[in-house]
Amino acid sequence: MVRLGGIERALEISLNDFLVNLQKNLTKEYQDILKQEEDLWVMKSSVNWVIENERLVDAVKGVLEEFTWESRQKVSLAKSRILLSKNTGYTQ
Repeated sequence: MVRLGGIERALEISLNDFLVNLQKNLTKEYQDILKQEEDLWVMKSSVNWVIENERLVDAVKGVLEEFTWESRQKVSLAKSRILLSKNTGYTQ
């Protein structure tokens, strides 16, 4: 950026083909770097999004596994009570 500023100041004083070409090349190089930086941030954001969603999926799986286990326990308990009441005539 400093170099571009110096070129611009020099071109204000006198027009020079070498400096004009150098300015074009440096400006293009700078724009390429900005584009690469933008692409890097997009990629980083995408990776962070994937990581965060994996964490959320793992959390949901944990909740579902716990819910499934609790449901199975309740069904098992209900079956046991039904069998107990059929065999003994005992009800709660």
